[in-house]
Amino acid sequence: MLKLNYSKLLFICFFTFFISCNNNSTEEDAAENQDSVLNNNSLQIDSSLLKEMSWFEALLCDSALANSTIGLYIYDVASDSVLIAHNEETALIPASTMKIVTTGAALEILGGDASFSTKLQYSGEIVNGHILKGNIYIKGHGDPALYSKFYATSYNGMFESWAQEIKKLGIDSVTGAVVGDENYFETHFVPSTWSWGEIGEYYCTAGSALSIYDNRFEMPFNVAKRGIQATKANSMTPYIPWMTFEAKVVEGGVSKPMTFMEGQPYSTHRTVRGTVPAGTSSITLEGSIPDPPRVAAYYLQNAMKNAGIRFGKEATTLRKLRDEQDSSYQAINAAERKTLATKSSPSVAALVDNTNLVSNNLFAETLLNHIGIKKSGYGATEAGAQSVIKFWKDKGVNVSGLYMFDGSGISRYNTVTAKLLVDILLLMNKSPNKEVFFNSLAVSGQAGTLRTFCDGTSAAGNIFAKSGSMSRVLSYSGWIRTQSGKMQAFAFVVNNYNCDSEMIKIIIEGVCQRVFLELPLM
Repeated sequence: MLKLNYSKLLFICFFTFFISCNNNSTEEDAAENQDSVLNNNSLQIDSSLLKEMSWFEALLCDSALANSTIGLYIYDVASDSVLIAHNEETALIPASTMKIVTTGAALEILGGDASFSTKLQYSGEIVNGHILKGNIYIKGHGDPALYSKFYATSYNGMFESWAQEIKKLGIDSVTGAVVGDENYFETHFVPSTWSWGEIGEYYCTAGSALSIYDNRFEMPFNVAKRGIQATKANSMTPYIPWMTFEAKVVEGGVSKPMTFMEGQPYSTHRTVRGTVPAGTSSITLEGSIPDPPRVAAYYLQNAMKNAGIRFGKEATTLRKLRDEQDSSYQAINAAERKTLATKSSPSVAALVDNTNLVSNNLFAETLLNHIGIKKSGYGATEAGAQSVIKFWKDKGVNVSGLYMFDGSGISRYNTVTAKLLVDILLLMNKSPNKEVFFNSLAVSGQAGTLRTFCDGTSAAGNIFAKSGSMSRVLSYSGWIRTQSGKMQAFAFVVNNYNCDSEMIKIIIEGVCQRVFLELPLM
């Protein structure tokens, strides 16, 4: 079998970059130059063997890919033909290219104009003209953008405005509390197949019906201090007063902090484990908020306190009261409510745009839950996944290799096939939502998660795709606009490679650039 070593493969890929940057070269010149390099003695490849193997077959022989599984499928729309197919029906872990499956279905099932509400409500009666004998509620209907950094101006002053709505009723005292109501979705909202070592991490932001601040926090953390550490209001963003942290990290053996947080959803405690460089005293922690509805209730109650409204109890949630078997739960949950204000989320089209462009896991998980609500009346990962699989199957997509355990691609239980991804792209290309979906994809060398992909080459600005990455997984799926203007739908998924992910990225860039230059692969 022909064997290309690591450096030779790099040379071939970088040569592809070189010819793509030569704007004076014709397609024929580029092909001739490529052939001359492949046959150059410096590569030490027998020219007779090269005649028996395609460029792509030679690439597959590299040791970096020896233990990997690759799924590749490229389809030319104009000629309605397959350019290349390799393991296109093999089920592979997709990482974040799973979002293509989710967001395409979300636009089709929910509609691009749909939005989701958050409501200010109250229960009880007003006595003595100024005391509310009851509770304030913040009712979530699955708006993932509430106080999100991506939509900061949309929610500026919302809680303060809601405090004034309460004051307009003459209320200056509440016997109860602000209660967060997340019951629109399944309250135990973290997908069951997310790993224990990851669910506390900043990217594991699951889709609660009452999310806030992107369900993420950030804070400096003293890794050398032993024992339980409380949070500080002037450093944690957002501040969560009931959270505690414990450092169980070791020093040495790494050039940068390699830490993770342990702790279950809704827990008030996180344990920080891992390794930091010798001499490290402090690191910046980024994590997922364990109880977003409680944080939302806390911040709304704070805004009302700042407006001069007093409360008899601390902010809480219906889920917390129920799980802790609080005697007041039944009455609070069943109480008749009046709605004072409603805030609508950005449209599904806008949420899809953010989901795909920057690979927003929270938005993807929330959209999946909404699909579950729309199709089965149940806002949970499993219901949404089943509905999405059925939707694509009914559209004629072969879903035999599709196993869906979340909407974002975090779960390693997920699998897709390269052909399934391309088939979905082709269907979306015929949809009324075509423009919205296409514009949501990152752009090579320019925007989103592809801003460093093929940057500095003539293919920059001509690849529109969703990327996906996790340990031993790298994938891309989307569109390549060739130098003559043809549109090629593609999916390239690699699992279990033996090298750094940057090397796999270079390989995929090389393939995409050959497609852009319209050079043969097979």
